Amino acid sequence: MNKIKTIPTSDLYFSAYASFRGIHPKLERTRNQVLFIFPLTDEFNIVSQEYHDAQVDLGAYVSELRKLKAQMFAERDHVQNSIDR
Repeated sequence: MNKIKTIPTSDLYFSAYASFRGIHPKLERTRNQVLFIFPLTDEFNIVSQEYHDAQVDLGAYVSELRKLKAQMFAERDHVQNSIDR
């Protein structure tokens, strides 16, 4: 079986940009933070290279940012509730 390599990041803004570009992360929670896990593909490498100079539709980007932020807080709260019990 060929396992797909992944790359984790805690950068919410990059993750929102990648999601806006169609590369949706898997969220992985740890005790202290939520990580965004991306498949390490050619498309991901292109998106990460163009990230700092990209021009985007602001409304669409903000929408992705809000979605990821909500998912991040939901994951974090889920972990916190599990720890508190």
